[in-house]
Amino acid sequence: MNQTRRLLAISISAGLIMFCLGYLVSDWVENKSKKTPHSNNVITDTSHYTRNNPGDIGDKELNRFINPLLDCEGNFGEIGPSFIDGLKSKIAELQKTPGITSLSVYFRQLNDGRWVGINENEQYIPASLLKVPLMIAAYRFIEIHPEKINVKYPFDDKIPAPYPNRILGSKALIKGNFYTIQELINYMIIYSDNNAASILQNAIDPEVLKHVFKDLGLKSVDEVPGIYGISALGYATFLRILFNATYLNRTHSAQALELMSKVEYKNALVAGLPPNTTISHKFGERESDVGRQLHDCGIIYRNGAIGDYLLCIMVKGDTYPKMEKIIAEISKYVYDNSSSSVITPHLK
Repeated sequence: MNQTRRLLAISISAGLIMFCLGYLVSDWVENKSKKTPHSNNVITDTSHYTRNNPGDIGDKELNRFINPLLDCEGNFGEIGPSFIDGLKSKIAELQKTPGITSLSVYFRQLNDGRWVGINENEQYIPASLLKVPLMIAAYRFIEIHPEKINVKYPFDDKIPAPYPNRILGSKALIKGNFYTIQELINYMIIYSDNNAASILQNAIDPEVLKHVFKDLGLKSVDEVPGIYGISALGYATFLRILFNATYLNRTHSAQALELMSKVEYKNALVAGLPPNTTISHKFGERESDVGRQLHDCGIIYRNGAIGDYLLCIMVKGDTYPKMEKIIAEISKYVYDNSSSSVITPHLK
């Protein structure tokens, strides 16, 4: 019996010693990896690229654009069948429009996460929609490197010629001038300036941009061979993290959505809303061998029981005016019918 007890005591002691040694070794390795400088631009520790909320409370005026609560899918009710059936009927009718080959819609009620999607997983060329994750990465970059806030970057001949825009903003960067990251973000979002986007991509650490996609469970452009595609469901994630201030700090989340509320383009989502409705959105358009595409995704701010909602519409078709009209009609339907009557209580 004594022999058994001695063996048991020895086993326990040995286990404790091995546990402590393992902990000390792992702790030493972790600290060493953090202190080891990067070599040949290889990232050995990417923890500083992940979300690190500084606990700011943001600007009171800007805070009207965000709702800094934990995002959730919600289990408190569901969208009523009358709204869903009406939306499906509307989309089925619009899909019969000659020249329209694909139409996707994603609607999400932002106060509790209830949503509905029609063809929401269909892949589209995002085009200028990618300026939103680039903006998120740029703000994240200056959160990590606040010393870069006042650095000015040149617009010179080293910047490659961008993909031409069909819709030109009322303002554009001037070659030979220098711009801060915030100024570049302003031009890129409000006026959809492609040169501003190119300069930003060169200015910020590419790993930060990659982590924006990685942290949201999406593939980045560099990870996809050939033409990059994204769905309405996937793209909506960028808008959700801004609204809930769950990735950037509150100030930058609100600034991002405020800039998106100043986007000049108003022929699609905005055209279906009552005048002076606040909407933070971004559009994208692309012409390819297989046809044209137009997308408009945004957050619509409104009072009432439904609260603020997210709407993302993506279309493949033959002419831009036709696709703009389709997006505007869906936007109008959603606004007119998104009231408390479309919500039904969750039955347990």
